[in-house]
Amino acid sequence: MNILAIKQNEFQSLEIEDMIKNINSKIFFVKTILDAIKIIEKNNIFTVLINITSISDIGFIKYINDNFKSILIYISSDKPMEEAISIMKTGNYTLLHNPVMLRELKKKFRKQYK
Repeated sequence: MNILAIKQNEFQSLEIEDMIKNINSKIFFVKTILDAIKIIEKNNIFTVLINITSISDIGFIKYINDNFKSILIYISSDKPMEEAISIMKTGNYTLLHNPVMLRELKKKFRKQYK
């Protein structure tokens, strides 16, 4: 049961190591998403612990969900990121993919303001 810990601070890393010392697991600590992808692709990872520090980390979680469905993911987050995710879940917004095409935006505005 290999574990991958991503973007954990020193205190968190020590706590995680202490927590798993009595189970037969190998733990990998990485600081970047690119390093995390390399570890996942080369090792049989059972659990991922990720500290979300930017919205781009959500893309990595999607990557795991799309390609490694059996991996359990535990997410931690700082307060601003948690608030941003909460707003995205409950807010009234429209997602436009970049680059935003003016034609697409005009179409949405016409529909909304008729």
